[in-house]
Amino acid sequence: RGSLKLIKVLPPVHSIFLQKGSKVLRERGVDKGHVTFRFTGRFQEGRGIKEVITAFKRFRIKRPEARAKLIIDTFSEELETKEVFKFYGGDVHIVITNPIKRVKEGASSPRQVIEEIAYKYAYSSYVVLPYTRPVHITPSLTLLEALGAGGFVIATKNAASVLHRDVKKCTFIVDTQNVVEELVKAFEYLYEEYDSNFYWRIRDDAHKYAHNNFSYEKTIWALKAKLT
Repeated sequence: RGSLKLIKVLPPVHSIFLQKGSKVLRERGVDKGHVTFRFTGRFQEGRGIKEVITAFKRFRIKRPEARAKLIIDTFSEELETKEVFKFYGGDVHIVITNPIKRVKEGASSPRQVIEEIAYKYAYSSYVVLPYTRPVHITPSLTLLEALGAGGFVIATKNAASVLHRDVKKCTFIVDTQNVVEELVKAFEYLYEEYDSNFYWRIRDDAHKYAHNNFSYEKTIWALKAKLT
C-alpha cells in the first residue's frame, strides 16, 4: 500500500476579483474627496468589529474635520448584531447582508454576489480586517480576495501571518495585542496617505501578489508541482 500524502494548497481567488483590481488600478477610480474604511466579514467573536468601531470613533474625535467614514459590512442577520447598532450613526454605517440566502432564494446569482463583493473591495479606500484571534480557515479568504481586488488592506497579524512574508509589503499590519490603539494610529497615518503614490504602490503590489500566488493558474501549477 502506498502512503497518503497530505498537500496544503491555498484557495484560489476568483478571476472577478483580479479583474476588478486591474480596472480600479488602471483608472485609479476611487472617491478623491472621501476616505472609506470598510470592515467586511461575519459577525463573530474575534473578528474585531467592536475594536474597529471603537478605534474609528477615537480617530474621529482626534480628527473631527476628516472626511472619512467607516462601513461595517457584515454577513449576518442574527439578533446579536443589535449590540453593534448602538454605535450606528454619524460616520459609522452598518450594512447587514446574507448573500448565501439571496442565492438560495434566487434573488441573486453566485456571479452577481461575487461581482458585488469584488466591487466593494476594489472601490473602498481601505479594507480593515482587525481579527483579534486566529480565524478557523487560514489564511482568511476575505484577505486573499481583498488583495486580489487590489484593495489596500489593514490587517492584524492574526489575519495575515500565515502568508508568505511578501504579504507584509502590500498589507498594513497592526499589532493584535493593542489593536484599538494601533488602528487609531493606522487611520490617522493612512488618512493622510490616501491617493498618494505610496497608497497606489501598495494597492498595485497587493494585486500583483494575489495574482502571482492565488490565481487559478498559479494554484493549479502549484498543485501539479507538489503532486509530481
